[in-house]
Amino acid sequence: MRLRTEIAVTLGALLALQVVTVLASVSLMTRVGPTISIIVTENVVSEAAVEEMLAALADPQPDSAARFAKALAVAQANVTETGEAELLGRIASNTEAALSGESGARAVIVKDLQAIGALNRDSIYASEAEARRLSMVGAWSIVVLGAVAFAGSQWSLRRLSRRIATPLREVEEAVVAYRRGDTHRRGGIGDAPVELRTLVAEINGLFDGLALLATEDAHGPALDRAALLALLDETEDPILLIGGDGRVRACNKAALRMTPQEQAEARRDPDHWARVELPSGGGALLRRLDAL
Repeated sequence: MRLRTEIAVTLGALLALQVVTVLASVSLMTRVGPTISIIVTENVVSEAAVEEMLAALADPQPDSAARFAKALAVAQANVTETGEAELLGRIASNTEAALSGESGARAVIVKDLQAIGALNRDSIYASEAEARRLSMVGAWSIVVLGAVAFAGSQWSLRRLSRRIATPLREVEEAVVAYRRGDTHRRGGIGDAPVELRTLVAEINGLFDGLALLATEDAHGPALDRAALLALLDETEDPILLIGGDGRVRACNKAALRMTPQEQAEARRDPDHWARVELPSGGGALLRRLDAL
C-alpha cells in the first residue's frame, strides 16, 4: 500500500468510527424523548381531567355541570388504558344524578375517577421505568461505542507507528550513527509503505556505497596519491600537478613556498617551467627549470 493511501485509509477509518459513534449515541438518546412525550400526551391529560371532574363535584357552582361535562369529554377523547373506557361510561351515566346531589351516584363517580387516576399513575410509573431503562441502555451503549472507538484509535496509531514512524526513526538513527562514525548501522525496512521501503533501501544503498568507497580509498586512489606526493617530495625543484581544468591538484614541498599568483604564472611561463602532458588530456606536470 502506498503512503498516501495508508494514511488516508487509517484516518478515514477513525473518522468513520467517530461518526458512527456520534450517530448511534444520538439515536439511542432520542429514544427517551418519545417515552416522556407519551406520559404528557396520554396520562397527564387524563389526570388533569379527573382532577377537574372531582373539583366540579366537590365545589358545586352554577358552571359545575359545564366544567364536569367538558372534563369528561376530554377524558373520553383520551382513552389510553385498559378498562378506562368502561369507567368513563359508568361516570357518564351517573353524571346527572351526581351533579343533582344524589350521594350514591356521587360515590360511584368518585370511586371511578380514583380508579382512572390510579390507571394513569400506574402507566406513568411504567413509562418512567421504561425511560430510565432506555437511558441506562443508551448510556452503556455509548460507553461500549466509546471503548470500541478507543480500541480502534489505538489500533490505528499502532499501525501508523509500525508502518510509518518506526521506519522513519530507523532512518534517522542510521544517519545519526553514520555521522558519529558507526558506518555499519543501517535502517530497518520492516512492514512499511512502498515509498518508505524505497527510501530506506536507497539510504542503505548509499551507506553501502560510501563504505565501499572508503575501503577502495584505503587501498587504491588514496594510496596512489600518497605515493605520488612522496615521489614529488624527493625532488628539490618545485613541481606542480595541474588538472584538466587548469587548477593545481598537488605539489611537492618546494612548490608550497610559491604564492597562488606565482603558481598561476607558472602555467604561462614555458621558459622557466617544463611541462609534461599527462595521458588522455587529464592534466600536466610542471617542473621548475631553474631555482626560484
